[in-house]
Amino acid sequence: MSALNFPNNPSLNDYFVSNGRRWQWTGTFWQRIPDPGAQGVQGATGAQGNQGVQGATGASGPTGPGGGPQGAQGVQGHQGVQGAQGNQGVQGATGADSSVAGPQGNQGVQGAQGVQGATGADSSVAGPQGAQGNQGVQGAASTVAGPQGAQGRQGAPGSGSQGAQGHQGVQGSTGPGGGAQGVQGAQGAQGATGAQGVQGASGPAGPQGSQGHQGVQGSTGPQGNIGSTGDPGPQGHQGVQGATGPGGGAQGVQGAQGVSGSRVYTVTNNGSSAFVIDGSNNPTLQLLRGFTYTFSINASGHPFYIQTSSGAYNASNVYTSGVTGNGTQVGTLTFAVPYNAPSTLYYVCQNHSGMANSISITDVGPQGLQGVQGATGSAGDSAPASASSTGTAGDIAYDSNYIYVCVATNTWKRAALSTW
Repeated sequence: MSALNFPNNPSLNDYFVSNGRRWQWTGTFWQRIPDPGAQGVQGATGAQGNQGVQGATGASGPTGPGGGPQGAQGVQGHQGVQGAQGNQGVQGATGADSSVAGPQGNQGVQGAQGVQGATGADSSVAGPQGAQGNQGVQGAASTVAGPQGAQGRQGAPGSGSQGAQGHQGVQGSTGPGGGAQGVQGAQGAQGATGAQGVQGASGPAGPQGSQGHQGVQGSTGPQGNIGSTGDPGPQGHQGVQGATGPGGGAQGVQGAQGVSGSRVYTVTNNGSSAFVIDGSNNPTLQLLRGFTYTFSINASGHPFYIQTSSGAYNASNVYTSGVTGNGTQVGTLTFAVPYNAPSTLYYVCQNHSGMANSISITDVGPQGLQGVQGATGSAGDSAPASASSTGTAGDIAYDSNYIYVCVATNTWKRAALSTW
């Protein structure tokens, strides 16, 4: 170990740290502060058990006075699929005519369609379409139907805009005696298409789809190592309890009980001039309420007392609360410092007033250094894809068929799961 290089001109209660050890300046010397006991290693976290069934929702409590502010409006759900259009109703029967009409005569022979004209030359500008001609007058009725003429060739489609629809021609009068219907006049050109009708109202929204099942919760990764603890408290830390294994397995082994916090002072004498405590002559002692201190004394002829007054030994002022072994010369004196102990006491030799000094008592000792943060545990929410998947020794994962354990860096083994 390297030599200690304590700072010059320290102030009372200053601290010095070297090689992981700590000292405190008492005003006359640097006093060694004991190291805390090592904390036990935490057991590995078992795989998380299956999630329990969700309990029923409790009854709603009464509304508080005045009522809380209204919560924000939830996000609007998606619009349901538009319902199918209903079937068209059956058309009602035609009512009877108020005046009875005679039977209609046979339709006359349709005239032959004229020869289609030649297609005009192409033009970049389309001319407007002509207006539709009036429908021809219906011919007189005939008793003999002529043969239907051959259909003419269709003309090339024009590129002009569609003209307005022509007026329907006047229907010819029915021949006497209900004769055959005359020849129908040529049909006028088709009128312009009317504007599109207003879109019908949307059908009622379809029912909302059922909610999907909640995904399986991933297993918890192993917990990282706990950092080093500061100065020991009155009682050692209890070992970390192991997590429950998958499926409610056996509970992990409980860690060992930490070492109880304690402080032992070694007391000898330097002739009749001073008590030598942990190598220092008549040092000021720093004690904490609630702690127990042991004084291992080997100073024959120098009874060691704790009292409430300074100076020489005073039998009327001997302090006895929590003290076992006042007046010990060779042996052990134990001082369990009460929580109501005064801020200052004194130790003194019964026979020599120069062998004495003060004992400073406080509620809380100096705060220990913060421990190093443990490494973050590996995520255990998915099973490894292969035996050489990325992993750190000690990682655990599982799925519905196997439990996987990483036995070395990027090296996995697995065991099959089965019911029993």
